[in-house]
Amino acid sequence: SSLTRLESARCSKTAMRLGFRALAVGIDLSDLGYKIDDRIEGLFFQDAHDDDDCVVDPVFIAGLPE
Repeated sequence: SSLTRLESARCSKTAMRLGFRALAVGIDLSDLGYKIDDRIEGLFFQDAHDDDDCVVDPVFIAGLPE
């Protein structure tokens, strides 16, 4: 629920074999032309293939106001 909580969370390693890949991406909205006080109604994420086999599943979006 907060960056402080994320940074202080305890983690444990678990060996797992799952068929997925993780990718981290940082997007600076000011690079896309948005100003600091601009209102952004929504974000749209799409994989490059746009098919049923590749799905974008964002699990953590940070840095946006409530």
